[in-house]
Amino acid sequence: MEVKYGLVQLASPRAFLSREQMQIPRNDSRKINIKAVLQDAIRDCKSLEAFYKSAENRGFQVVKTRGIAFIDNKGVKVKRSDIGLSLQVIEKQVKRNSVALDTETKFIKLPQRKQSLHL
Repeated sequence: MEVKYGLVQLASPRAFLSREQMQIPRNDSRKINIKAVLQDAIRDCKSLEAFYKSAENRGFQVVKTRGIAFIDNKGVKVKRSDIGLSLQVIEKQVKRNSVALDTETKFIKLPQRKQSLHL
């Protein structure tokens, strides 16, 4: 029927496939793109709230319950397990980002340095 109307033919749901066909990995470009965009958002954020805002600015609605899920601009809901980004992973990365900012080298201004050296 897809060929008759010029539509793209999709694979059947896994429940209707044979065992051999179930073993073949599926490449869903939507999930790959979502994961890439969200990983970029995680790298840029220093807090969890900033990540939520960044994800919404990039066109994703964040649904936080026991875990986390994302809804894209076309209304497709993607669970965290589908893209490999659990809430714990996101929290750890955001925490690393905030700690990295706190430990950056702070340079002493020249007048302060002269006072400490008594010059």
